[in-house]
Amino acid sequence: MAEVSPRLVSEVERNGRPHVSLATVLRLLALVGVAVTLHPEAGDDDEVVARRARAEHRRRHWTGWQGTLATQEDPPAPAAPADRLAS
Repeated sequence: MAEVSPRLVSEVERNGRPHVSLATVLRLLALVGVAVTLHPEAGDDDEVVARRARAEHRRRHWTGWQGTLATQEDPPAPAAPADRLAS
């Protein structure tokens, strides 16, 4: 099955929403005959440059709360997978 687990395929068939990587999604799509083609950004060069400049301006001037998934109060995650499952 193109390196996709049968369990994942069954979850997708049941309309489950598993959290999977982009690579796995692309393999699932290939199983059903869907080809994915990447194209450069839409628009002419001036539009693309202007869009990137606006995005950079937003990132530099963002005044809202900026957080990460791991805060400094969180204890570090155990390194070994078995330890993570046990915790």
